[in-house]
Amino acid sequence: MHKNIIFFSKNHADNAVVSPGTSPEGDPPAINPFSNLKTEPPRDTWRSPDLTHTDMIVDMGEDAPPINAYCLIRHNFSVAATFSLYGHDSNIFPSDFANASFKTEDSNIFPAMFGAGEAFAGFGGAGGTLDTDDLPLYHRTRFGTFDTVRYRYWYFKFSDPTNTDGYIELGRLFLGWSWSPEINFSYGSGFSLVSRSKVTETPAGGVLTDIKIPYRQKKFKLSNLTDSEKFFDVYNTLKNNGIDGNMVISFLPDSEKVGVYFETFYGKIIKYSEIKDVNFDVNAIDMTFRELI
Repeated sequence: MHKNIIFFSKNHADNAVVSPGTSPEGDPPAINPFSNLKTEPPRDTWRSPDLTHTDMIVDMGEDAPPINAYCLIRHNFSVAATFSLYGHDSNIFPSDFANASFKTEDSNIFPAMFGAGEAFAGFGGAGGTLDTDDLPLYHRTRFGTFDTVRYRYWYFKFSDPTNTDGYIELGRLFLGWSWSPEINFSYGSGFSLVSRSKVTETPAGGVLTDIKIPYRQKKFKLSNLTDSEKFFDVYNTLKNNGIDGNMVISFLPDSEKVGVYFETFYGKIIKYSEIKDVNFDVNAIDMTFRELI
């Protein structure tokens, strides 16, 4: 179980072919296309035609890249939803899940956790799940990490038959490389909800508000990076993403605590300092990460 910050920094799904999980002949077209899973604004979504044709297959190509993480970004799953993920060298899906080389099956989209349960059952309540009314659509990100593997074909199997929307929707799909420092970011980081609204005072003294969805922003410092983390993780993240690319960062990746939903989001590193040599094999960098909505 992760406790330290996770950078989901290299999304191989952006270069993959994403298609319906069942055969194209028997699968009605999605309301919104799979290509929307690769666009930067997560509000441009993929949407299934119904609650039956919800699976997808990801073809990474002949030179299968290293994969150790997935993220389902800006989803509309209900609290009853589950999903399975399979990986294999050849396309045995959907007829042969049993022989898949990689599998994680029937996982809850919203697992039970501390902070979302009934009162008197631990800190903030234990063993409950979030009410989705408390979690706006653009805040919903489900992620997982695992040992690094290389498979060409990946199959996502979703089940959410009681979803009142009548369809499954995703803003972005991450299937790629993640990393986590040996020592967590420093205490004293700043988390904020930044308003995008504009308030204008009228000549008569009234107030007009242009209401817009706020975004989350986090200022943090990595103070104890090893030389290996400096060059192979931080440097490569900045080189590949900089302030132009996008990624997911989970600042509180503990799956047993409700804060994982509120401090895991998709966005950009909009500012970063030089990487400082603090001591022998100790390096530091300041970053600011803002959400894309």
